Amino acid sequence: MTYLVRMAFRNLTRNRLRSAVSVLAITVAVAVVIFAKGFVNGMIDTFLENTIRFTTGHVRIVDEGYPKKERLLSLAHPVDGLKGEGAEAFARRLSQLPGVAVATPRLKFGALVSKGDKLEGVLGMGLDLQAEERAAHLSRYLHRGRFPREGVAEVLAGQKLLNKLGLEVGSKVTLVANTSFGSLNGRTFTVVGSLASGLAQLDEASVFLPLATAQRFVDLEGAATEVIVMARDSNRVPALTREIAEVVKSGDPEGRYKVIPWYQANSLMGYMVTAKQIYNLIYVLIVLFASFVVINTMLMIVNERTREIGMLGAMGFTGVQTVTLLVLEGAILGFLGSTIGTVAGSVITRMLSVTGIDFAKAVQSLGKELLFPTRIYPTFDLGIAAFAFVLGILVPALGTLMPARRAQKLDPSTALRAI
Repeated sequence: MTYLVRMAFRNLTRNRLRSAVSVLAITVAVAVVIFAKGFVNGMIDTFLENTIRFTTGHVRIVDEGYPKKERLLSLAHPVDGLKGEGAEAFARRLSQLPGVAVATPRLKFGALVSKGDKLEGVLGMGLDLQAEERAAHLSRYLHRGRFPREGVAEVLAGQKLLNKLGLEVGSKVTLVANTSFGSLNGRTFTVVGSLASGLAQLDEASVFLPLATAQRFVDLEGAATEVIVMARDSNRVPALTREIAEVVKSGDPEGRYKVIPWYQANSLMGYMVTAKQIYNLIYVLIVLFASFVVINTMLMIVNERTREIGMLGAMGFTGVQTVTLLVLEGAILGFLGSTIGTVAGSVITRMLSVTGIDFAKAVQSLGKELLFPTRIYPTFDLGIAAFAFVLGILVPALGTLMPARRAQKLDPSTALRAI
């Protein structure tokens, strides 16, 4: 085998320009795969993480009629626990399950924010802020000020919303909302903090209140619009969903509540999970297209070396050895291109995983309910680099089998007479 490897290296140096072009094609393809896989994984993982933390949780419990009215932010389908125990008691019950990291009620309602003659529609969110810190890590987005206190007329708002209304931390603001009885209620609050998360929904269209304050404001004492559960192990969400469903069924025989895992929250979540698998196929196709250069090179080599191949056959070179020699040449081209491409792609992706890529303008065209960040951080890990490296060697090597098989079928006597 050693002499075949030496022969393959020597053969590739005969036409260095052609070999360099083949190596360059694989280099570019592997670098593109590392960057593209890192970028797509980073984008999808960030979207899923944001959606799970701020919208769906790993598991979500809602009234069966709520999903159809959720876009209207209806308060007509509350979660008040099992047998009327209250949303907070229900969350504490779920928190006792071994696989649950945090369970917390959330109260979402539509509201208008007014300041002078400026009026803006917003999403109001009543939260147990201590539990939310463990579930959504809101403190990492705190731009100015602090979180609102329970029992005081205080709110936290997105920084861009404050800018739009000409407000700042310390300003007074009036919230007007529909209550659970269908009447209007208005109250003046002090803005004690602002969020800057890079997410349009949080920064431009949301205000946050302590849960009990929000419950009193919209006349929904002891209840919430949903209970969110965060799992200790995200890989065990299906099993945890079944456990929660059993608990809910035991106290809710009429089936009033729905238990919804994050991957069934909406069709987009399912598409995002499937997208990763589809993109893996695209990555293979990228390297395959680049490998056409290698395959074309090997076809040219077979045509140019017809007499040489015949001579090797006449000297006792077997068909298997001929195939092995040509496959080795393709693998060497793939190895060289894959090595350079892996290094280049890894360096670029690693740098961008720290600095990120600004997508502020692109995100502006998306709806605020889609939690896409304005800056995407590609994911870099050794698994992605190894995936691309192996792909860059394997695909060209397998691609050379076709011209290699063609060479194997050459009759030595016929090949020796070739011009």
